[in-house]
Amino acid sequence: MRGRSCVFPEVSRIFHFWSKGTNVARSEYDKIFSKIVLQQSAVVDYGNLEYLIEEYYQREIAEAVREGKRVRHVAHLPRASTPFKSQSKSLVLLYKREEYYGTVAKRLGIIPQPRGSYKGVTILRDGGTYILLVDVRKCPFLSAEEKLAPASNVTYVAAELNQSCTAACEEKKTTCSSAELEFANDCAKLKEHFPCEGGCGEIGIPKNAPWDG
Repeated sequence: MRGRSCVFPEVSRIFHFWSKGTNVARSEYDKIFSKIVLQQSAVVDYGNLEYLIEEYYQREIAEAVREGKRVRHVAHLPRASTPFKSQSKSLVLLYKREEYYGTVAKRLGIIPQPRGSYKGVTILRDGGTYILLVDVRKCPFLSAEEKLAPASNVTYVAAELNQSCTAACEEKKTTCSSAELEFANDCAKLKEHFPCEGGCGEIGIPKNAPWDG
């Protein structure tokens, strides 16, 4: 938002103080959130932070994506709470967003939605090995062969308030594609169809758009 992005934290900045709520189930809390701890001591020296300058940070992430060892299937990644050893500095798993919850997140025991990603790259660390989860639709650092592009014959249609995507497409005498709809979940694309006076958030929902789901 406003040109800013989440920067990979070595210590999580998020802590859930309660095990139940509108968006938190006890089972999910026990499996994921209860393992997150707060920093217990003050940071005395942050060191040289030049690597956080966008030019340098982006270059480092792009290099890690390009040079990381490809993992062909999530089964080849370590299971949650399982020690993992690898000679590679970074492992790269390419995924589609709709596959994230059912395979990637469950396998690794992490939160079921991509959080804290940078240009489609979510970074995890297991000992000295970095695991890069890379969204093939959103990451600009992938080769043309690896990157998934939208179909050339797709037309984006803005639905009316309280109108479903299916109904909006049928009105135009066409059909919806959930896979192609993923490409519409993008601030630049949404601004072509909505005013977005309040800006656009991380998940691609205009700030002035009603949201109940």
